Amino acid sequence: MSLDELWQTLVKLHIHTKSLVLLAEEIGEDLQTNLHIIQQWGYAHEHSMRATGIQKGLKVGVDESEKESAIRDNLESAIKHEYRAFWDAADWVSILYRDKIYKLLVPYSTQCIKDIIPEWYSEMQPNIQEINEKIAGFREQKDGAKSINAKLDEAKEYRNKIDYLKECYKKVLKASSTMCGYKYKEWKKLLLMLGLGIIGTLMAVFLYDFFN
Repeated sequence: MSLDELWQTLVKLHIHTKSLVLLAEEIGEDLQTNLHIIQQWGYAHEHSMRATGIQKGLKVGVDESEKESAIRDNLESAIKHEYRAFWDAADWVSILYRDKIYKLLVPYSTQCIKDIIPEWYSEMQPNIQEINEKIAGFREQKDGAKSINAKLDEAKEYRNKIDYLKECYKKVLKASSTMCGYKYKEWKKLLLMLGLGIIGTLMAVFLYDFFN
């Protein structure tokens, strides 16, 4: 991979990571709450500045024969840290979205969810579980040996999965007012049945006393 391709990969990874951070802020979370992403960005920035310094001839003590190798080493280190930042952000944002989705659904019955969001149990929930498992699997191998192209492809794939979580959240949020109305009707039906049951019991007692 050429130096220009390495620079492009670094920038693309950073764009993916930054977009995830913006998503988190969009749903009410501050970047300051995840210091590890900031730390990895700091390391990536340091290595990219070193590479820039060498490339522009601003860093002394680097022989011309070693220049390209030194730039490459720093760019690859920067990509490594940006990649870690991406996955910290992906993990973080996926947890935020999953938590918000399930908190929206908790107050409602299974039947309510089935009727208002028919695809939840058949499609959305299984897909979210699959995303959970894949991100969890990454935690065990994020420092494993992968080519730079493979890392970028993986980042693109999971960025799309985060977009899916976002769409699930928006769909559930939009349906929440309808589910609230459905729940109100469920309670009215339950109270009516309880009321009829109590009235029936009282009438039975009254008739028993009346005829005995």
